[in-house]
Amino acid sequence: MLPGNGNFKNIVKDTNISAEEALARFDVNLQKLVEHGLAPEEMEYKMKELSTLSAWLQEALEKGETMESLQERAKGLAKCAFDLGCDRNDVECLLTIYPKHG
Repeated sequence: MLPGNGNFKNIVKDTNISAEEALARFDVNLQKLVEHGLAPEEMEYKMKELSTLSAWLQEALEKGETMESLQERAKGLAKCAFDLGCDRNDVECLLTIYPKHG
């Protein structure tokens, strides 16, 4: 379980994580965000937190996951973003994930 300080593990510090680890981090942190939300004083950072979740999906995609396999997680991220008050444009930005080729 993550510590209760609200800090998300930073993907940038872990450049060699597997797709499974990226998805595990996504799942744990999305669940935490859904269950506990953000404190009012942290709402200004919601896009940073949500972008971190999106980055984990991107990392998993780059490590071999498919867009289809990530679809349910992407839906969960979108719902969470809307629940936190993001607008459609914000959510589209979060879900704009491109597979890297070669």
